Amino acid sequence: MQKVRTLSFGQPDSRLRSLSITTSPFGAESLSSFNLGWTHLTELKVVLSNGTHLDGHVFLRILQLCPNLVQLTFIAVSVTRNEVADMGIADHLLHARLQVMDIVVLYGIGILLDALTLPQLRTLGISHLIPGSQFWPHTQFKTLLSRSQCPLGSLTVKGAKITPGHHAEYVQVAPSLKNLHSGIGY
Repeated sequence: MQKVRTLSFGQPDSRLRSLSITTSPFGAESLSSFNLGWTHLTELKVVLSNGTHLDGHVFLRILQLCPNLVQLTFIAVSVTRNEVADMGIADHLLHARLQVMDIVVLYGIGILLDALTLPQLRTLGISHLIPGSQFWPHTQFKTLLSRSQCPLGSLTVKGAKITPGHHAEYVQVAPSLKNLHSGIGY
């Protein structure tokens, strides 16, 4: 069994704005072992190694702990309906400041889109990595855009192809969407 080490700054440092975590494993117990003033972070990058992924409830908890995040990179997360329900999110998790999100989702992409409201989102990159699957949750994504009313200008989807018809529907909901890139091998 691997021992979880505690990283503490004594008093959480309000000057810490950017954090990059590259470790494995990383889970709920890791959140409590970092005493670093999550609320002050504006940029967070979490890259898990050795093919590991983060459970959905930990990902959503990070969003709750970091209300000032503007930019988030996350590799990789898997989300289930039970994890979202266990978080006690009544409707949707609102993150009022997040503008840039780049995320690798191993499974549960539609569930994740259903759980979020991101009114400031400008740039979104999603890598959807289910071997042999080209599924793209069109309805959930369009609903996220409608619910968030965000100024999304750029969307990159890896692992699925977005049809021209779906693109047109997204532009109807988010007229600011000017850049769209998608594809299986992209």
